[in-house]
Amino acid sequence: LVLASRVAGLPGPVDGTTTTLDDPSTAAHDARRARALGFTGKLCIHPNQVAPVNAAFRPTDDELAWAHRVLEAAVTEGVARVDGHMVDAPVLLRARNLLALQRSSS
Repeated sequence: LVLASRVAGLPGPVDGTTTTLDDPSTAAHDARRARALGFTGKLCIHPNQVAPVNAAFRPTDDELAWAHRVLEAAVTEGVARVDGHMVDAPVLLRARNLLALQRSSS
């Protein structure tokens, strides 16, 4: 689903529900795993799940710092280098998406 969404230019898929209602850490764990697999959201079926799921999909401080470094390095044309890695169009897109996600969750 993740690959098909990306190839089709669609937003990433949304992960299904976690049925454990009384342990928010379970929803958080499931959401972190879904994000690592490329899902862009998760369905919640109980209010106890909303905060941990939102937190799992919110960019971390380290990710945001990386995104800022990437965008600062990319002021010149062509390929840049950040933290020993090449920065090209797909990396720039990832950095921009992280910062957009931060703005939308603020």
